[in-house]
Amino acid sequence: MATGTKVSKAKPITTSAPKEPNALDASKKQAIQHWQNIENNADNFPEAFGARLMKLNAEAGYSMAEGAKSTYETLTSWDKFSAATAGLVHTITNPVETF
Repeated sequence: MATGTKVSKAKPITTSAPKEPNALDASKKQAIQHWQNIENNADNFPEAFGARLMKLNAEAGYSMAEGAKSTYETLTSWDKFSAATAGLVHTITNPVETF
């Protein structure tokens, strides 16, 4: 290449399609809001306490579902799998940074 020659780099073409709402997130928010409303409108302690437990149960259940979904996506996507593997290797080889 001659000195002073300017090389332009092509920018990648990106399309910004509207993102679909995550059905799991929407369902989780709806379930938590449902039990929160029952707790807020409860007439007595047992009803409020039961609603609080059900809200915590919904949060835990959806968190487990999100974890399973994330694990599935990691195992089925080469990019995510290799990034996770690289992170694990870094954690093992650099324990001082991790802990």
